[in-house]
This record gives sequence, structure tokens and C-alpha cells, in this order.
Amino acid sequence: MRIAVGIGKRCVVGIILGIMAFTGCARSPQEKAAGFMKSGKSHLEQKDYARAILQFQNAAQALPADAEPYYQLALANSATGDTRSMIANLRKATELNPKHSAA
Repeated sequence: MRIAVGIGKRCVVGIILGIMAFTGCARSPQEKAAGFMKSGKSHLEQKDYARAILQFQNAAQALPADAEPYYQLALANSATGDTRSMIANLRKATELNPKHSAA
């Protein structure tokens, strides 16, 4: 009897986790990118550059035609002293949006 109850609880937990995973995928790319950007900027302010870079890369992957994640990546690259990546990301940002005044 205990085994059956344990299995039933595991099934319920599995179903709930499955639903949570599915609804997480239902967010639009814009919503995903906005979340990554917010997190990245927070990490950048805290001087946690590695995490900031990862979040900005995620934002760029979610919205590859948006210049802002690449610009923010360039700022984070600059803070780490990675000049090569900074220049590449600034070029990408201005390629995507030539009117991006900060880039």
C-alpha cells in the first residue's frame, strides 16, 4: 500500500513539473529576452561580469535581430578587458541597428 501511495505522489509531482516546463516554453521570445536583459543588467551592476555575459548571450539568442543585447555584451566584455569580443559585439549591434547611438 505504501509503495502505491509513493508512486502516485511521484506521478502527481511529475505532472506538475511537466506543466511548469511547458508553460515556461510558452513565453514569447520578447518576454524571454526581457527577462535575460533585466538579469544581465543586474549582474553587470553587481560587477558579476561572467553571469551578465551569459544572460546577454541568452537575450541575443532569444532575439537575434535586436541590437541591445549585443551592445550590453560589449559593455560587459569591456569590463572584463576582452577587447576583441567587445569590438565584435559593437559591430554586431551597429550592423543590426545603425542608429543605435550608444553603440
